[in-house]
Amino acid sequence: MRSVREVNCSLALGTDEATTAIATPPDGIIRVVLYMVFVSGLYIPIVIGLYLRHRRNPAIRYRNPIEMAVTAIWIFLYCCARCAGALFVDSIPCATRYLSFGVPLQMALLGYFLAELRVVVTFKLTELMVAHSNRKRVNETNMMLMRTFLHHGWTSAPRVFMHAVANLPLFVVLYAPDYNPCDLSVCPTRVVDNVTFILYGEFGAMVVVTLILAVLVRTVVENFGLRLAFQRSGRVFLLAYTIYVPILVVHYDNDTLAKWHVDVLVNVALGHAFIGIHIVHPLWESYLAKSLPVRAHVAGTVGILDAYLQTNDGFRDFSTFAKSEFMYECVVAWKHLADFRLMTPTHLSAADIYAMHIAPRAPLSLANSVPSDVLKRYDMVFQANHKYAVNDSSVGEYDNKFYDPLLKHVRDRLIQETLPRFQRHPMGAGWAQFVTQYAMIHALDKLLVGESKAQTTHTNASTQSKKKKRSLESVKTAGRLVPIASERDSVDAPDRTNSDPST
Repeated sequence: MRSVREVNCSLALGTDEATTAIATPPDGIIRVVLYMVFVSGLYIPIVIGLYLRHRRNPAIRYRNPIEMAVTAIWIFLYCCARCAGALFVDSIPCATRYLSFGVPLQMALLGYFLAELRVVVTFKLTELMVAHSNRKRVNETNMMLMRTFLHHGWTSAPRVFMHAVANLPLFVVLYAPDYNPCDLSVCPTRVVDNVTFILYGEFGAMVVVTLILAVLVRTVVENFGLRLAFQRSGRVFLLAYTIYVPILVVHYDNDTLAKWHVDVLVNVALGHAFIGIHIVHPLWESYLAKSLPVRAHVAGTVGILDAYLQTNDGFRDFSTFAKSEFMYECVVAWKHLADFRLMTPTHLSAADIYAMHIAPRAPLSLANSVPSDVLKRYDMVFQANHKYAVNDSSVGEYDNKFYDPLLKHVRDRLIQETLPRFQRHPMGAGWAQFVTQYAMIHALDKLLVGESKAQTTHTNASTQSKKKKRSLESVKTAGRLVPIASERDSVDAPDRTNSDPST
């Protein structure tokens, strides 16, 4: 920002500055280099688009992709503005030139901080949900505050207000002084100093805060390289800040630094480093994950998963893995809904399940896992019951199929997003063995039921042939045919889904 030379210039009437800073546009090889730097950044919108397109991939999904992509867009605009401001410094008004890169920088710094904070809060909220489900004492007020923070996206009113407040000092500094009316591109030295102080001061504060957040991430579950990415970017920014800024401040009037626009080159390089760490690398990881061999889903995935989660070891391993996937509340909800479907002796009531997973202040809310229209239907039912003083806890009010639509969405989420990675994770080592045992048991059931049906048919036919005076009746089996696990088997299938094959 200090690629300037100080010369005397006539000032507007009433100004109290005796000197202004006039920046000269680059020429020769320096101009070519700046053009090359500008063109080299045109890949950024492409990778951001690909990043958003694959945002549901596990390698990207847990990085807060929307806010991270918005931050990357601001960084791209910042890099473009830095190059354009250096190339056309003599034709862009001073205030416009500094705002063109000052505002994107402010938006990127605050956006990156909030995106990283959102990841940390999500981890912490997951820990609190685990503690709550284990009947440990937790501060529900903190859980509610965390949910409120996560509820406000980058377009919410509080976020817009924060960005407006962060950018206000820059506007005040740039529009407070009087400029030379004969050349608006001339920046008063005081303006340059103040803008430099504001931008680099905020950059330094961001470096410190993000390093603290990176340490907080390190204390919780590591997931998809999130901790490494935040730590790596924090170290890069800290190194650049501790080396580059002192040199810039001490040698601000160095002709070589000003001639080669070192500040522009370093700032653009930092922008590319951010894009590489938080956009390109996760995108590459998502493509690598697609190329890995994925164990094919066996027939009856839903029925097998239901049976697996009914076992103590299965539920323990799957729920532990789900913590790092931000899916823990779905696993706990599955258990409560499955128990309610089977009407086990320890099942929660319909009202308790509502309070635990659906209510506005639910400690293990499914708001981020289940479509809002599904939850809204249940919320309307319980709100209406409350309005008309209907006893929600009455057993007769809801049959065991009341939560079937919700159970279906929870199951689908677990199968589509968590189970594929669980199968490849070391914690899912017992899954393959369980699937094999489950398939063998159902194959045996099919054989035994088939023999039983054949024997029953033969017995009925013999009996009917002896009854000369009665008409021939249709053949009926004495028992119910146990189906082989199909893709839509669920916990309400015959008792097989509720058994442990290892016993």
